[in-house]
Amino acid sequence: WEGAALPDEPHAGETLVCITPFSHLPVSSFFLQVSRRGCVKKTMTSMAQTILSSHYIGKGALKKADQPFDLSLCGAGERLAFVTYEGKLLSIDVDDLSYTIEERIKLSASDYVIASFILRPEGALLFVTQTGKVVHRESDMLEPSKSPSAKGQALISNKRLEQGIRFMGAAAVQDGDKVAVLDAEGRIKVYEAGAMIGSGSIGTGELVLSIGVIPSQNREPSTP
Repeated sequence: WEGAALPDEPHAGETLVCITPFSHLPVSSFFLQVSRRGCVKKTMTSMAQTILSSHYIGKGALKKADQPFDLSLCGAGERLAFVTYEGKLLSIDVDDLSYTIEERIKLSASDYVIASFILRPEGALLFVTQTGKVVHRESDMLEPSKSPSAKGQALISNKRLEQGIRFMGAAAVQDGDKVAVLDAEGRIKVYEAGAMIGSGSIGTGELVLSIGVIPSQNREPSTP
């Protein structure tokens, strides 16, 4: 990192929001931008050269108080999903998305997006609370939303929300994947995704701050 080039000096107040692997750019059709308040914007990858040369992909949020959150590569016919802090899950067909910024979910004032990902066939979705409880759903059973004002599927009950339970991380996983978990003491522990699903919880001993997927070496590459 010390020797890495910084192609565009950040402006005052600018912060890094995500790092996106570009290895699948030649076989991808779209960039997908997701904001903290659930706005989504689709851009064709044919614009990649212009975007990379100007170091600017365009605004990805509608409201001034909103912030960019994630950038993904995907192909036609795929599905995007995102998960919020207060337990809402929403899936969208990429082909139904506009090339302009759209607000795709209605969130409470205290809610915001904590994870977004492209759904893969025969995969599972993992959701982890701050206390280490693990919730999972099969990605094939998730119905895409057609409404731009959807509220999303609630994965945390109102009673649990009142008790303070929130999602700190979520991810799409496949067989053989591992999940890295960062806790409040700054420690990172690695778990088998299948074992997390089977146990229903992880015993970190500390509050969970975030999770990330380590793909299996045997995972088939995505070819959208």
